[in-house]
Parts: sequence; structure tokens; C-alpha cells
Amino acid sequence: MLPQKISSESITCKTKGFSVAASPLNAVKLELIVILIIAGLLWLLLDGLALNGFLQIIFLGLYSLSAMVWIIFRTKHILKKVSKTQSDEKH
Repeated sequence: MLPQKISSESITCKTKGFSVAASPLNAVKLELIVILIIAGLLWLLLDGLALNGFLQIIFLGLYSLSAMVWIIFRTKHILKKVSKTQSDEKH
């Protein structure tokens, strides 16, 4: 059997981890994950409290609305900061 040279293009080449390019919106992605986890826990809590369906919908709706407003606010804030930084670099 002939020895084979292992290159970086080889399928068997082992790389560690999974990398994602840095993004200014990574913080928002993390906050969205936390919001979704809390929403699931809130849903389980409200279901366990045996509230009627209307109250559960109201609580989950208010939480969802406030989470949506928070994500929109954070995204606009970060994008405004990024665009300001990019415009400062051009001058």
C-alpha cells in the first residue's frame, strides 16, 4: 500500500470546533437565544399553574411583544453604532 500525503484539503483532516465570523450582531443573537429559552420556561410555568387559556395567551403575548421590542431596539442601536463607525472611518 502506498503512503498518502494528508493535506489541509483532505476529508480526514481534523479541525477543532466550528467558527463563525465575528459580527456586531452576535450579542443580539445571544439575547434572542436567552429570550426563547425564557419563553419556553414561561410557557411551561403557565401551563403548570393551570390558568385558563385566555390568561396564558395574554401573558405569553405580553412577553413576546416586550421581547420583540427589546430585540428591535438593540438591533437598531447596534446598527446605528456600526454605521457611525464606518462613516467615521471614511472621513
